[in-house]
Amino acid sequence: MPVGSVGPSTESNVNFDLEAFWLRYKGDLDLKANKSDLEHTRTDFGMWFKKIREELANKLNREDL
Repeated sequence: MPVGSVGPSTESNVNFDLEAFWLRYKGDLDLKANKSDLEHTRTDFGMWFKKIREELANKLNREDL
């Protein structure tokens, strides 16, 4: 287990367990990444759906002519 000390001076050293940190927070970091991917997917889908609706409206207008 990697353990280091963090602090501005030698008097206030804090033991930091990097492996424990990753075990605890890796899921949270992965979840944040997944939320970002979901936002991009939702935006892409919204633009795609808008284009489909516009094309469908154009098609219906052409048939009326």
